[in-house]
Formats: sequence, C-alpha cells, structure tokens
Amino acid sequence: EKLGKGQDQCVWFALPVRSVRSVRCVPRYLARMPSWEPVPAYSMLCQEYREANNSRDCSWNIITTVWEARGMKCYGGNGANSLVIRVDHRGIREDSKTFERAINTVSNRVYKREFTGQPYDFFQSSLIISCVHKKMLGEQFIGQVQLGIMDIFLSPSHMVPMQWFPVVDPKSDLPSEPLGFLKLNCIINNLNESGAVQHKAPDEVADWELQRHEMLQIPRMNMRKVACHQYNLKFNTYQGFDLGSGSELTADPVFRVLTPCGVIATDPFPNSLKPQWNAMLQIPYYEPTFCDLIHCEVWDGNHKLLSKLIFSWKDIFSRQEDFAQPRWIDMYERQAGPLDDLMSFEIPLQGQTVGNLLEQQGVSSSKGMYEERSVYCGRVLLAIEIEERSFKKEPSPANIALKPKDCLDMWSDAKQKMFFRFHCFYGQDFCVDKLMVGKTRVQVEFQVGRKRVMTAPKDEGDNGLYNFFQAVELEYDLPMDDRRDNPDGSGQPSLGSGFWDPECFVSRIPDIWVKVYKVGLMQDKEMLGMWRSDARTVLGGGSPEYWSDNVYVGTDDDNQTNKRMRGIQPIVIPMGEDAPAPTKRAPWGKEDDEATIEILNPYQGYQYIELHSDVSCSLGPADPAGFVGFSAKLWMPTRFKCANGPPKGPPVLSPWMAWNVHPIIPPWDDNLKWLRFFNIKAHVYQARSLGAKNETGVANAYVELRYLKAPPVKTHTAYLTNNPTFDTTLTLADQELFLLPENRLEGAEEYIPDAEDHTDVRRNWSMLRLAPRFEIRVYEDIGGEAVLLGRNYLDPSQILPRKTNPQQLELFKGNPDIVEGSLLVSFQVIETSEKIAKEPPQPLVPDKSKVNIDDEDTWCSKAPIRRVDMFDSKIQIQILGLRDLTSPHPFGLPIVSPQIEICCDDPKTSQWTKTASRPSGTDANFMECVEIEVRMPMEKRYAPFLDFYVYDHSTMGMGFELPWNAQRPPIVAYGSMATEDFYPSEKDDESDVEDGQEPDENDEAAQKKRKEKERKKKFAIMIKELKRENELNMKEINMLNTLYTKKDEAVIRAFEQYIDAPDNLKFIERVESFFGERAVKKADADEGKQEQEQKKLVAAAKKKEAEAKKEAAAVEAGADPKAITNGDGADAGPGVRPVSAQSGGGAAGAASAEGAAAEGDG
Repeated sequence: EKLGKGQDQCVWFALPVRSVRSVRCVPRYLARMPSWEPVPAYSMLCQEYREANNSRDCSWNIITTVWEARGMKCYGGNGANSLVIRVDHRGIREDSKTFERAINTVSNRVYKREFTGQPYDFFQSSLIISCVHKKMLGEQFIGQVQLGIMDIFLSPSHMVPMQWFPVVDPKSDLPSEPLGFLKLNCIINNLNESGAVQHKAPDEVADWELQRHEMLQIPRMNMRKVACHQYNLKFNTYQGFDLGSGSELTADPVFRVLTPCGVIATDPFPNSLKPQWNAMLQIPYYEPTFCDLIHCEVWDGNHKLLSKLIFSWKDIFSRQEDFAQPRWIDMYERQAGPLDDLMSFEIPLQGQTVGNLLEQQGVSSSKGMYEERSVYCGRVLLAIEIEERSFKKEPSPANIALKPKDCLDMWSDAKQKMFFRFHCFYGQDFCVDKLMVGKTRVQVEFQVGRKRVMTAPKDEGDNGLYNFFQAVELEYDLPMDDRRDNPDGSGQPSLGSGFWDPECFVSRIPDIWVKVYKVGLMQDKEMLGMWRSDARTVLGGGSPEYWSDNVYVGTDDDNQTNKRMRGIQPIVIPMGEDAPAPTKRAPWGKEDDEATIEILNPYQGYQYIELHSDVSCSLGPADPAGFVGFSAKLWMPTRFKCANGPPKGPPVLSPWMAWNVHPIIPPWDDNLKWLRFFNIKAHVYQARSLGAKNETGVANAYVELRYLKAPPVKTHTAYLTNNPTFDTTLTLADQELFLLPENRLEGAEEYIPDAEDHTDVRRNWSMLRLAPRFEIRVYEDIGGEAVLLGRNYLDPSQILPRKTNPQQLELFKGNPDIVEGSLLVSFQVIETSEKIAKEPPQPLVPDKSKVNIDDEDTWCSKAPIRRVDMFDSKIQIQILGLRDLTSPHPFGLPIVSPQIEICCDDPKTSQWTKTASRPSGTDANFMECVEIEVRMPMEKRYAPFLDFYVYDHSTMGMGFELPWNAQRPPIVAYGSMATEDFYPSEKDDESDVEDGQEPDENDEAAQKKRKEKERKKKFAIMIKELKRENELNMKEINMLNTLYTKKDEAVIRAFEQYIDAPDNLKFIERVESFFGERAVKKADADEGKQEQEQKKLVAAAKKKEAEAKKEAAAVEAGADPKAITNGDGADAGPGVRPVSAQSGGGAAGAASAEGAAAEGDG
C-alpha cells in the first residue's frame, strides 16, 4: 500500500506461490540466504521496473547539486588545493572547474547524469562525489561522498535534501575520518515520474529546512564521534568451491567487501578454485548511512573480477540470527560478451574504462533487454555477524585469521556424491531455422552447479513435438558436514555412527537449470531458452514438499537414514548383465519386481515447464522460448560409502547407467496408450489494444486456435479496429491429448468423464499435466499476408469442461513480459464421450456462467448459461478539436482538411463530423456534438470500444483532393476509448459515489445506503470464507443470508462484533449462542401457551361434567332431556350426544390437545 508522506513506511509484500498442495512449518535451515538479490527493496524495485517496461531498458536522470565545500584537507604546496569536484556514476564522470587555492569554496554546480539500462544495474550502483587536487602531473585524491542510488530513490520524492556530508577515504586506515565537507543534494526522476524539485536556492534552503532537519544543516565533524550507532560488521569468510565461470583452470582468489564506510579484503589464496581463506574481515559501519547495499566480490588476484554478491544492511541487521550461521551461498553472473574484456579495460592514468569513454561519447554498451544471471560462478561459505560498538571502543577495519578450532572442522568431512537421472520427454514450439539444413535440431541441457549433461539432438517429429524420450545422468560431488548439514540427524554418519536426514543437504544443492539449444552441423550451439529452480522443487515435480518421492539413499533399507529414505537395491544390475527391455507389463524395470517399476518410473515427478528467454538467446522478437517436459531422480550413496571411496576403497558407480540404454516409452506407445480424445473450445469475445502493423495503424485482425499439427481454426476478420469484437466459438474437435495416470495398468481409463464433484475434476487435471499446450493467436491481414499481433499458450490441466465467464488473456509475441494487447476469451477442454460434448453449438453472445474457476464448488454446476441483458443507450461525444497531430504525408507536408469518424463496435453506428481546417489541419477545431445509438450489455466486461478515425481530405498533403478519394479519404490517425470508463455500473458493483469523489456529507440517505451496501459485501465475503473452511453447510448459509436480509437481531449483533474483531470461530459461537437464547425464549413462550390451553381444556371439561350431572338429575326427576339447555341458555339441539358420550368426548379432547401440544414441542 502507498502510505502518506511523513509516515513510517513499513510495507509487507505478498509473493505469488505456485502449485502449493499443503502448508507446513519450514525448518530454519530451509530458509535460503539470498544468492544475488537482497530483500526487499532491491529485488522489488527491479521487478517493478522490469514489468512496467516489458524487460526493456529504462531511463533515469540523476541531478546532483553541489553548493559548497568546506575544510578540505590540503595537498598543495601553498597550504591549499587546486580543487576539482567530480561526480561519478558507473564510471561516467563530470568535473567542475578547478578552484585554485581553495579550502572552502561555493561551487554552485549542477551535475546531470542520464542513465539508460536495466534496473538491476541502476539500483545496485552508487553515486560518488569526490574531491581531487589537480597537480601538474596527475591528481591527488582527497576523499569522497558515496550515495546509494536505491537509497536516494526510496527517499521521499526520490530526493536527498540539501545537507552537509563528510568527505572520507574508504580505503584508508581511518575510513570514517572526515577530510572535508560538501553541501549537496540529489534528485532522481524518470519519464513516468517527474521527481522532486529544489524550489529554493541552496543558500536559502538552510533557513527553510532548519526547523525540520536541524541535523542536516550541521556538518558531521566526525562520524566516529557523532554517529547514532557504530558497529563492526564481521564477514567470517571460510571457503570457496568451484569459483570462476568455468573457463578458468586456476586462480588466486581474493574475497573483498566494499561498504561506504570502508573496503577490506582477504589475502590471495594461490593456485586454487577451492580456496580455504578462513579469515574474519571486520569493517566499521556507521549509522545513519546513505548506502544500504554491501558489495562482496571475488577477484582473481587484483586484475579480474570473477563474481559478486550483494547484501542489504537492513536485511542483515533484521535477520542477524540467520546470517550468523555459516552457509554456502551460490553466485551467478551474466554471459560474457566477445567485447567485454575490451570494454572493461581500464586506461592507464585515466581511471576510466574503454566502455566508459565510449558511453560518454554517446555509444551505449547496454544490450537493450533483460539478461538473466545464468552462468554459475561457484559458492562461498560465509557467516555475517554484527557487533555493536561505542565511542570508547570504536569499530576498526581488520583482516584476522580464524582460529583452527573455529574453522578447520567446517565441511571437512568426505564430499557427498550424487547421481542425478534426468528424464527428458518432449519439447514444443522451439524456433529453429526450418529452411536451413542442419539448423533444425534441438538439444536439452541439464545443469547442477558446475556439472552439465545434454540429450541427443532431435528434429521436430510428425506430431509437432521434439520427441527426446531419453534418460541422461549427471554425477556431482559437494562438500559435506556431518553436523551442520544434518541438523535432524545424529552422530557422524561418515564414520558409520548415527543416522543422516538428507533434507537439509538436498535443500542446499545449487539450483538446477534447464537450457535448450539449437545445434548446427558443426555442433555450434545457440541458446533458445532457459529455466531455473531449486533442487527440492525439481525433484518434487513442481512441489518441494514431495522431493523425497524421487530421492534414494544407499542400496538397501539399512542406509543410515533411519528408514526415512528408500534404498535402490532392486534396480542394481550385476556386472556383465544388461537391463531387461521394456514390455507391456513392465515398460520400465523388471516384470517380476514391482519395486523396480516404482523406482524407475520416469513419469513420477513429471512437470511441463515454460522456458523464458533473455537477450542472450538466439530468438527474434516474435519467437517464443518453448516448453519442455522432464522429471528428475537423485541417488546418493550412504555417508559411510562416500567416506570409504577412492583412494581408500573402490569407486562408487551409478545404478542408473545400465537402465539409461533404453529410451523412455512415450505415452502413445502400444505398451502404454495413455491418451484420449478431446474437443478444445475457445469462446472469443473481444480483443483490446492490438498493435497494428500496417501503414494506417488500424488492424484488420482475426483469431486463430492451434494445437500441434492439427489444422488451425479461425474467426472472421474484423476490419479497421484495434479493439475488435468477434463473438465466435472456435472448436478443435477430436484432438489427441496425453494423460498421466496414477496407476499405469489402469492407464487412460482413470479419466472420469462427466465429473460429479471437484475431487474428480482435480484428478482429471492431474492426468492432463502430461498434455502439450494449445495456442491462441491474433493475426492481422496485410495484403493477404498474415502478420502475428500476439499469442498465448493454454494449459489443458487448468481448464474446466464446463464454460466459465471470460477473462482478459494477455497477448505477447515472443517474450511474455512484453504485452501486445489482450483477448477476452474463455476455454473448454471436453472429453469426447462426455454429455456436454454432445450439446448442439449455440451462437456466442455476451453470457454469464455459474461456474467460477476460483470456487471449486461450482466446477460441476449444471446451471445453464444465461445471456447478459442488453439495454438501449445513447453515447454523446463532444468533439472539440485536434491538437499536435503528426502528419504522415511525405516531405513533411501538413494535414490540410481533417474529418473525424466515430464508431462503436458496429460500422452501422458510425457518425461523422464536418471537415475543419481552422486554425490549421494539425490543430483543427470542430466544436461538434454527435450521438451514437447502440445496444450495450449490462456487464462491463463486454463493454465495446469507441473508435476514432481521422481522415484528411487532401492528396498527400497538397491542397486538392482527387475525386476517387472523396468517399473514403486516407486515414491519417486512429484512437480508441473504452466505454467501460464511463459505463453504467453493474448491479453488484454499483455505487452512489463516483471514483475519486467524496460522498456528500449532507446526503444522509446516500451515506446510509452506501454504508449498508459495504456491510452487505463484507457479510458476503465472510460467509464465503466460512464456506471455504467448511465451517458452514449450505443449509446454514441460506439460513444466515435470510436472517441477515430480514435484519435478525442475533445475526446483526454477531456480524457487528465480527467487523470489530474478525474471527470466524467466534462468529459461529456467537451466532449459536444467540440462536440458543432465542430457542430458550421460544420454548418458554410455547410452554406458557401450552399451560394456558391445558387450563382452558380442563375448565371446559369440568363445565361439561357439571352439565351432564344436571341432565342426569333431570332424567331421574322425570324431566324431558330435550328440554335441557346448554350452559349459555341456548338449546342443545337435536344432535346432542348422551351425557356419558359428552363427558368422555371432553376428556378425550383434552388429552388429544395435550398430546398435540407435546408433539408440537417435540
């Protein structure tokens, strides 16, 4: 959230998580330390700008004002300096004039730096304001001020206000000793953000800011004396492993730490890529600081940078306990270009590189697009500690050798050997040179750390896939520590005591890369795409919690893991024997041994990954990186076996090797037959913001649905609009999709047509993970040639058989980060035997479905699809004029007589203005109002666009018009506007207050209505959450909704308490208690009513009994019974029963009434 100015800006970021099947507590050792991007500010800024600029280079301005210099240390013979103030950013310098005989001077100089490049380079950089003394030969460095670009950018308004900074020499023995002072400020802005402006002159700023920033106006006489906090930042640098990019045979590695408070480095470790530094690098750190990032670099001696790491001071300080633990940290760099060595060559006596000098002359070295750090450069073993110091015990720089007892036992146990088995199944949509011989083959590479292995090159198959179906093996050794890599184990497994839990070790394996290359006749390779993930995710088939399903240790169950891991003994092939060939009963493994079939199952842990590309890939702007299906297994010998390998004992051999000779059986093979036929439907409604490629800038577009080699189906062509409406259903019928069953013998029969609940749907989805992607494309017809405007790929395992409401699908050409418009569309994947597949096709119109992809309870809903209501409307457009219209005419000829056509979705709705040429064609004033009558859908998602066409009644900018151009003059400009911006709100989203406006405080009715609407929405959200957590059933939900609508007191009271303190369980308890009180009151009322009725019945019985006695007495006296009257004086009438019957009937009536009351209570 964006917080107001002046508030403490503490922000929690929510990160997306994919394929999470369950949530559990994660041990501390699984929390990975950053290998490159610290958190949160740097990585979040890089991601934000990368997404906002579609991976292209961004541009920023850095404006630095240096107003005054004071108290500079003197190096001149006259007790003063020939002072030059220099501002440097990434080697690009700008110098002030030379101030002769200066100790104090008012420079009043503004420096401007324009940077164009990638955000990861920009935000990790620093601005260096240095002071030098010019000599006859060369110059003498006095000191510098270092400001982190990220720190400036994160300051309010991207500005560090005018203030005094101490000038220091970070490479000296006293890196915080001030050698002078500079008064300056710095501002950063870009095209999208104007940035701050220093409104007053610097000499007036002091008085202006003195009230709020007193500390900023006083020179910090000595950071060692006035720092708010002082620390010793300690880097315990133990070891390095596999350093370098892989091209180095040996090196003299040096580990260097650079902070704004100093620079410190280890001694060179000679002739090794696996150095044992075992040194503590101690460096002072003072707060406040204007450079949060701490750079750690690995050098080959002092002449070549091998790799680097970046840490955040705030991150280290807030997670001291994590960083204090020794941890291996992997390093990655970008691909080295052929001219990188030349560009990085530093010119003697110049202090700048060749690349810096060329950039100052306007020759940029930027590659223009994002580049992934894909080159593994080894790992270092680090621990970082913070020691707080004080004035009496000042921090100091130091390089201290660690005591042997503190470091010699670290990762000194036998290396752990690993054997990976990667199963590569097939690839899809690789962009190869199909017209060039020898450029059509594709190869897949798997890389773990420094080791890599490749499949055999393959051409595209008849089914449109690159069918690899090959298992390859990779062997890798990593340093191991029986104690620190085994926090949940015991003893020393290397010596045969205790047991080993491999989870911690597996979590620390370097990331696994999948790279795809196209291969030429001379085995020259060009990368097409890449993918990266951690080892647990790869082994778990996309879900790290299932990593152990594909990890094996030792040969039998006695493998030192306390039965946590399975052994691999069943698949061991004796020396000299061959692995059995695949059969229908055992497509892998041995027919008579189910354990071998389970261990060798290549489809276990299968995942189909989308590759991504960067500037290092050999792809065109419209070429996708493609997809690859693969899985991985890992076998590790026991710790005791690794400790007793060479030179002590025999070598450890791979159990996979004998089985890799057989290709993996594809799903369409007769031994499996894991496939069924499906209909793929795409309901295409509208497209938005298409980027036309023709000369008018207005597209003639159509949509195409494709799947492998099947003939594509397409919509009609919508002419002359970048926001076309199609309302067409595209169907690819009887397409063969691969399925991945849980039971290999049951195979494709596991698929459940006409699924009845969401569990069946999820099971079907799991099987469809094996299917390739299908593709939807948008083309433009230019002179009979189809030009691609955008595409997207769809995963069948994420699409329902039933129709859902359409969503906006982003389009791209090659790089998914570069959005080329969107498509309003919904999809269905229907198995051909399902009932829904036999429904007759219906014309596509704006419609609504009860099926919601986010609500699993609706996935199998049988509710019919309903049409969206339409309403008649008039759109009124006030056309004022044109401004600054660029002329497309040759030779710069102007627009002469423009005219505007306005259309809403249908050409029949078009309206025209009159031609206008005053005051000029490029700035013509129309001052007209037109109306368009059109039927509009009630829902915003289907709202059409207004298209504006600008015509010029001239002949290529000349003042006359040819006769045949009068009816349809050329289009010189086009624009569009979404009607949803001023669209009547939908029922569920209607509001009495427009966006950005405050409600009228005097309109109590509107205020009350708005609050009631908000409360109703909150109640619906709460009920939905309770339903999702299975706290309420449908009957209870309906009852609560009914009672809330009727404003039931109990439900209203419980909901008000829920708003004050949201708690689902408390809400249920309160509702139940309120219902209980009501039930007690109702029971008391019913009981009182029952007592009253019973009393009335008893009184009536007594009355009838008295009347019967009176009648009996009269009979005995000889009176006529017919003459006897009722108690109220009326005649009893001819139907009066005998007294005994009357009496008996009265008692029975009382009893039946009492029984009825009791039954009613029950």
